[in-house]
Amino acid sequence: MSAEILIESSQHGRSTYWIDKQVVRMGGNSACEVYLPGIPENALTVQFREGDYVVWNRLPTAVKLGRRTIAANTVGKWTAKKMLSVGPYQLTLRIEGDSQPAPKSHLAKKKTLGEAADAGAPAQSLNTHLVNILAVIAIVLIGVFVLNNNRKAQVASLTPIVETLIKGSAQGDLFADKIRNSLQKGRDAETRKNTQAAIRYYIEAREQTRQSRLHDDLKLQLVNYLNQRLQILNW
Repeated sequence: MSAEILIESSQHGRSTYWIDKQVVRMGGNSACEVYLPGIPENALTVQFREGDYVVWNRLPTAVKLGRRTIAANTVGKWTAKKMLSVGPYQLTLRIEGDSQPAPKSHLAKKKTLGEAADAGAPAQSLNTHLVNILAVIAIVLIGVFVLNNNRKAQVASLTPIVETLIKGSAQGDLFADKIRNSLQKGRDAETRKNTQAAIRYYIEAREQTRQSRLHDDLKLQLVNYLNQRLQILNW
């Protein structure tokens, strides 16, 4: 694992953002990597610098980081498990292993190469070889089970959003209809493994969401979902 930001709010629930960039923007602008409705646009900037994460407070007032505060327009070091409080949000940095930003797919490839190297080592006996084969089969089966569950969870989390968009379309909300269409096209393209088309439709849906008059809670859920899909597609 690299690093991720846990986002918690009594108003907007709980979500996470996997850090895969050197610079991450957080604020009320839905174009930010971490979208926080209700606070100023581009309120905070997180940067990975010389092995550490730092937070640049771009707000006109101080924010609380752990037991310290970061004054307006200044930078503070953000260490693992420290909670950053801004408006109704509590943001916690979680790090396991190498803290450097990296795409999830990159970490998965590194793990696969390591497993292949282990499998290439000479077996000391036939029994050892069989144990290794069984272990690999078990890992594959567990991976398939987890992947299927994750896909089900993603579909389940998206279902209420789509249902709300369908209701909005029925009530004549033009943006709701556009967002739903772009979202469906993106999911269809992703199913066909047309990554570039999926990315284009997801970005289009995110921009339509930003321009819409949907409720902030729905905007947050939808933008976070689209950002997660774009991360998975390595955008």
